[in-house]
Amino acid sequence: KLDFLFLGMLAAVVALGIVVTVASAFFQDSFCQAIPGLTQFRNLCRAAFSPVLSAVLSSSPSVPQNVAVNAKAESITVLWESARTWIHFEEYQVQIREVLQPSPVAVDDAVFASLRESGMSPSEVRRLQQQSGNSVDGDGWRTVYEGTQPVAEVNALAGGVPLLLRVRAVNSAGSSPWCTEVEVTPKQNPVRGGGRGKLYEWTQSSSSLEIRIPNLSKGTTSKDVQFVCRKFFISLTVNNMVVFRGVPFGSEGVRTDETFWQLDRSPDAVSIVLEVGKFKSLEKWACVVVGEPEVDIRKVTFFDPKSAASGNLPSI
Repeated sequence: KLDFLFLGMLAAVVALGIVVTVASAFFQDSFCQAIPGLTQFRNLCRAAFSPVLSAVLSSSPSVPQNVAVNAKAESITVLWESARTWIHFEEYQVQIREVLQPSPVAVDDAVFASLRESGMSPSEVRRLQQQSGNSVDGDGWRTVYEGTQPVAEVNALAGGVPLLLRVRAVNSAGSSPWCTEVEVTPKQNPVRGGGRGKLYEWTQSSSSLEIRIPNLSKGTTSKDVQFVCRKFFISLTVNNMVVFRGVPFGSEGVRTDETFWQLDRSPDAVSIVLEVGKFKSLEKWACVVVGEPEVDIRKVTFFDPKSAASGNLPSI
């Protein structure tokens, strides 16, 4: 009788474990945490019974839905809805790759070396190499997250570089298709309140922006510069090349009477320096014009140009 009683108790415990394991597919973490000990018991049951149940009963997962991405300074946070089967033992994979636009003109290695010597960052040179066909990385996707939680924090990314992202679910029965690709651009870490565009660098104070276009040809003159400034539109073209063009980021536009530009000549180079007045003082700008690479304004602190000139703040 004791043997039957022991076997009955064991069978009851096993049945309860299976029920909890199956039911946990529908438990929210907040519900489990509200009942003392339930989270630990659920995890214990999953560890004991998940391998058998998933092999016997599980089906291939569905595609993760409602993928949302939050861009921050040189990082992104990815969230999605769980790809639940009726028994929930899914893991997830997140992959990213850079957005590459094919270039019709191949550029040789000597030109790349020259670009690198001129100060172009390694990531920019690498991206240009891929665009010109001088670098082949297969399909370019790399896995940045594997885990059971429907959220991923991806760090150490290049700010201002557009990325494609995709997510899929995996279990013992197989894997789901990848979700629809999502494009995201991590924000830049602000330096003196500003960042970098494709052809310029910029900083900001509480009342204005300073935009610098460096390394122009020595023959550049004022006749080669076309600058248009209205309250809600600014455009700069140098040597027939558009530097930026569009709507200023500031919610109330720019002060046209406090905006000007000048050529800055040195023995080795020619630069253009623009001073753009903010119509709304103390407003933090994420970029110069809407659509350009943004900085994380949560990390923006205004600087005093006089202190910067004296060397108390780092230069960009």
